[in-house]
Amino acid sequence: MIKKTIKIFFKLPESIRYILVGGFNTVFAIFLFAFLYFILKDFINYLVVFYLSSIISISVSCINLKYFVFLKKGEFKKHFSKSFIVQVTSVLLNSFLLKIAVDGLHYHPVTSQIILSLLIAFATYFAHKFFSFKD
Repeated sequence: MIKKTIKIFFKLPESIRYILVGGFNTVFAIFLFAFLYFILKDFINYLVVFYLSSIISISVSCINLKYFVFLKKGEFKKHFSKSFIVQVTSVLLNSFLLKIAVDGLHYHPVTSQIILSLLIAFATYFAHKFFSFKD
């Protein structure tokens, strides 16, 4: 059953695989941020928590995109570094918007992060497709 599901997954169009894997990556990043935020909120600023969680989630995302969405083999350093650039850019944009949402608009950090993660995930597909994993 699992092997059949895996075969079906890899036959899906790239955009569908991106939605599925990107969905996993986004949910992982949101839960990681929320988990660390609730543990560390009394000790460090929410943006520091965001950056800590981003280091982990970016690495997971780059690997998942390479092997499960864009199906690239070899050139690990090249693909990882280009993907990392896209991810870090999205993290910087995300943190800027998160600061506006929390400090300027007074939204809750976790709620804000959920909304921003979904918006930014959509935009990064094109950056990865035409930069990170373009041959």
